[in-house]
Amino acid sequence: MECPLSKKTTIVLATHGTKFFFDYSFEPSS
Repeated sequence: MECPLSKKTTIVLATHGTKFFFDYSFEPSS
């Protein structure tokens, strides 16, 4: 049985991770 909070956290992390990836890819600061 999955914990709703854990599932939500995973989705949030995935979303933020994807956003960061695209932001870094399209706007490289280095």
